[in-house]
Amino acid sequence: IMGSMYFQDGVIPTINRLAVRIDERRRGIGSALLALTETRARELGHKYLELSVSPENETARRFYENRGYTVGQNFTNMYRHIEL
Repeated sequence: IMGSMYFQDGVIPTINRLAVRIDERRRGIGSALLALTETRARELGHKYLELSVSPENETARRFYENRGYTVGQNFTNMYRHIEL
């Protein structure tokens, strides 16, 4: 498991490199980490989260899209979740 979350006043929080080892996937770990991150962002008063996913990373793209994330305007690899 790896990743980081960047919070700064006045800046949309950004998720960086959220990853779960292949042999540990499909156990809810990534979903739990994402949910905790969304909760913390909401507690801090944020309404948006951003993250970057390689266009070739279909697994990650599906993971985020299945959780309501959409490709941000003018970006092919930036996702934005509006309903925190």
